[in-house]
Amino acid sequence: MITGYDHVELVAGSGMAHVKAFLERVQKHWADMLLAIAPGDFEPALRILPALPESKGDILVARDKEMIRRWDKDGYHLHRGEGPFSVLYEPMGTAQIKTTLLQDPYGPSDYKFTPYEATLLGRNISLITLVLPDEGSGFSRKLIQEFESATPGSRHFD
Repeated sequence: MITGYDHVELVAGSGMAHVKAFLERVQKHWADMLLAIAPGDFEPALRILPALPESKGDILVARDKEMIRRWDKDGYHLHRGEGPFSVLYEPMGTAQIKTTLLQDPYGPSDYKFTPYEATLLGRNISLITLVLPDEGSGFSRKLIQEFESATPGSRHFD
């Protein structure tokens, strides 16, 4: 499978700052992590992280050279429980977007929650897409958890 699973997050502020904080967390697990600012070449994360584009970026992420080789051959594929992924970020193209709330934005309560439509209004909102190997593996879930934990001011109700 060449294509990956897209997981989208909307965040307040600079997409680059959120992505950088996330990648720094991943680097704690992948000490030799390699990054490429697409369509560029892979380089050590320590060289690429300070050079992330400010407003819009497409970052390819691999644990090592072997993972890059497999990515070229197999795409977003898990090998031994891990796989390559990418992170795309840019400012949201509109100050207003319709959405469906799937969890209660007010937090836990004793009442049954039913999803409903809402409108997200605001400026300085960034759209971040994690392109992961799949939707349900422990690896993909862990990356989503790491991203959300790295996001300043995130609040979880789970």
